[in-house]
Amino acid sequence: MTEPNDPPAEAPAAASSHIAAAQIFCDGCRRETAHRVLRVLPSRPGTGAVRGIARCRECHLTHPFESLPEATVPVQLVVSEHDRSVRSTVAFPRHRRLLVGSGLPSMDPALRVRRIDLRNGRRAPDARTEDIATLWATHEGPPSVKVSIVVGRLTRATRLQYSPGTRFEVGTQVLVEGRPLWISAVRARGHTSRIRGDAFAAEDVERLYVRRTEMPPAGNRDWSNDRETPRDSASERSMVARSRSSPGRSTARTSPRDRTADSGAAVQRWPPS
Repeated sequence: MTEPNDPPAEAPAAASSHIAAAQIFCDGCRRETAHRVLRVLPSRPGTGAVRGIARCRECHLTHPFESLPEATVPVQLVVSEHDRSVRSTVAFPRHRRLLVGSGLPSMDPALRVRRIDLRNGRRAPDARTEDIATLWATHEGPPSVKVSIVVGRLTRATRLQYSPGTRFEVGTQVLVEGRPLWISAVRARGHTSRIRGDAFAAEDVERLYVRRTEMPPAGNRDWSNDRETPRDSASERSMVARSRSSPGRSTARTSPRDRTADSGAAVQRWPPS
């Protein structure tokens, strides 16, 4: 016979059904090790904590444990895609450091940080989540680099996707939008190089300058010797050999002009005497 306040007889069996494994800090090993969770105890409601008794798989020490949920901090997140932006609030783990250019953890679809605004109104290349006011991010797709296509005095911008390990070299050919173009300059690491043969890893390149020509453009110092001198239509006609059957253009011959006695202006007499 059991008293009304006694625990039910199946309570131990219910507790044993919570056996699991977890990484828990071991007092004997003085580090986090794999543990076998023997019992889960009730915790205070609303705290999210997990309490119980576990046994270390390395030193076999049995000890109580309490696991608290990781503290989070709310951060404003702006995701830009083409001409649209979506704003939301996301909870990130406290003390997590985020960097411009890095991916956001546990985000689906994957996002990449493009700008970090701090709570003091400044921008920073990296910061901890508790100091961040707004994160600006874009959807992470295949890696690409900005490209400026120079056509005469006009420039058009586009992007070029590349595979890991790609290098871009000044003076070489690259396929942009299905057309072979020549790289006339590469901007990387805050510097623009126009020296033929300079090569940079694609990850370090900020922008490519390419020209829609069959050969490197005339007028550049490195390639000026290869430029052909243009000839106008008049010079082309004057250098064409006449046909042997053509007499050519005939012109009337005039007599020489006489000069005045005081070597003044010449006087033209017509008709000649």
